[in-house]
Amino acid sequence: MSLEEIRRRASKFERQVRRRNVGEYVATALVAIVLGVYCKVFHDPVPRVGSALSIVGALYAAYQLHRRATLEKPPGGANDDILSVYSRELKRQHDALDSVWRWYLGPLLPGLAVFIVGVAIGLPIRNQYRLLAAAIPLGWVGGAFWVVAVLNKSEARKLQTQIDELKALKH
Repeated sequence: MSLEEIRRRASKFERQVRRRNVGEYVATALVAIVLGVYCKVFHDPVPRVGSALSIVGALYAAYQLHRRATLEKPPGGANDDILSVYSRELKRQHDALDSVWRWYLGPLLPGLAVFIVGVAIGLPIRNQYRLLAAAIPLGWVGGAFWVVAVLNKSEARKLQTQIDELKALKH
């Protein structure tokens, strides 16, 4: 692989990471706005607490995204070895994607669960149907989170392949 090919890949990777992060920050802002409205709209305290917890979870996830997956500036600027810089950034992104349950999905679960259960409790339906009214959306959330986790693990494996290719070039 030529130095120019490495530069091209590194540049494309940088654009992808920046685009992903901006999309996540916009999604966090929208989630916070919608759930903030829910805090005002719902009169029952359980969905309100769930909304507030979800906002906190989303903000924490965005903070962790920034901390773990924002591209770092190369310490020495343009004179740094592009291969080392690119390898280091691939590794940072790999580690962030590989641990997504711990810092991204996990913090969102408590608030969403409290919100869903709170809404189900407040529904004007028979008690025996409230469990179902909570279980179905909780199942959907669990399924969606599982898909996100699987996709992130898959991307982490792809990044590991790229890291291994770059390691082979160094030797």
